[in-house]
Amino acid sequence: MSETPSEAARRHLAALAALPSTFPHDQKICDARDWSDPRIAYVIRHALRCAPFFVGRQWEYAQAFSILARRGALRPDSVGISFGAGRELLTYAVANAAGKLVATDLYDPQSIWDTARSSDPSGHVLANPPFPVEPGHLEVRSMDMRAIDAPDGAFDFAYSISTIEHIGTDPDFVRHFAEVRRVLKPGGVYAMTTELCLGPRSNATAGNYAFAIAHLLDLCRQGGLAPDADFDGTQSDAALNWPTTPPSVFHRDPLYPVELLKLCNTPVLVREYGGIVSVPCSLVLRPAGTSDDGACRIAGLNETVERARRHAALVSETRFRDWTQLSPAGLFIDGRYPYAADEAGAAGRKPAGDLMFSTAYNAFGGRRVKARVTLVVGGGPPRTLPARVDLVVHEWSHADLAKIVPVVARPHYLTQAGDRLIADEFEFASRPDHCYAIFGWRGAGDLRLDHADVAVRFAD
Repeated sequence: MSETPSEAARRHLAALAALPSTFPHDQKICDARDWSDPRIAYVIRHALRCAPFFVGRQWEYAQAFSILARRGALRPDSVGISFGAGRELLTYAVANAAGKLVATDLYDPQSIWDTARSSDPSGHVLANPPFPVEPGHLEVRSMDMRAIDAPDGAFDFAYSISTIEHIGTDPDFVRHFAEVRRVLKPGGVYAMTTELCLGPRSNATAGNYAFAIAHLLDLCRQGGLAPDADFDGTQSDAALNWPTTPPSVFHRDPLYPVELLKLCNTPVLVREYGGIVSVPCSLVLRPAGTSDDGACRIAGLNETVERARRHAALVSETRFRDWTQLSPAGLFIDGRYPYAADEAGAAGRKPAGDLMFSTAYNAFGGRRVKARVTLVVGGGPPRTLPARVDLVVHEWSHADLAKIVPVVARPHYLTQAGDRLIADEFEFASRPDHCYAIFGWRGAGDLRLDHADVAVRFAD
């Protein structure tokens, strides 16, 4: 008789407990060498049931599972809760290993996240699971992680995978941590992964943070959660640890399938975006007062930060030495600029506003930049002439993310029905610790784009 999913999970947990670990602390940043750690490798192959692949999200899944197993949270009688679960692979692995898991997310048919886009959370998560799930072990609920719908002390453990950075700003984070403290039993554990900013300041973009470690630990303590005593910030000087800009920033080749684009949009390990370098990290949190609440010792992080900065500068210097095409949909979640025709060549979608295209933000290290923009206007002649397209370069500072300043504005007019091509080449000066994006705005007329091509290079 074959074993049940729960029995298989018990067997894997026993095997996992007997394996050594090559890193001493559970609180750490992601490192390419972690894939050779016996515990991480075992979780990937047996609990997650997939092949090792150097993607940060796989490390986060394996690290969180390993933390919960090491802390004794995965037992036949334990009850846990996860946040921002979507249809994460980890959900099914934890449900089999624990007595019960309550998986939560803001499930909604209009969600911007396709993994949570549903009006039927249970059906969405339980239909076609990646591998068998023990019946009765998994409950799925739509829930705001800032207001957990559960009684005090309801859970033995909690976890979240790169979720907290998307829920708002500092008051939202503190509110979430306070709620987790409320629903955890004394001695309960919260395994959390998030994006760590390799620098002294958090990238405080509302809804998409990357946390400086001191800021993150302070938020945890404000919410009544205490971290482990040590945080390992060391990272090996392996090529896989070099900062990588998400491929969605650059030219999108329509020959690539959407599935591959989604995979590639997940940074490998260390991400560079607009000059900000970040990497996944893990924290182990317990209700304050139930464990050692002393200061968290941080080791090796300064050296990692300096190395990442040097590598990011070298990559930028090499990349923009010659013309580099930027994606005209770099700031759109679905990877398509709203005025463009779709892949089947049909008419463009009805735009929600006047933004025709936008590149993502790039850092140029204080160098002078040359830009080349070519737009092919389609969708028939504009209803009124002259029509206008405005090309604008926007700048923002890493120190003041709320201050976005236009540094170049170039209006272009279509004066007759035969005008279809807008081509422009211009230069602008960049500043250190600032980043730049090129926007195209519909100034007047009912315009569509058949194509947008944007390229940049250093001018000096």
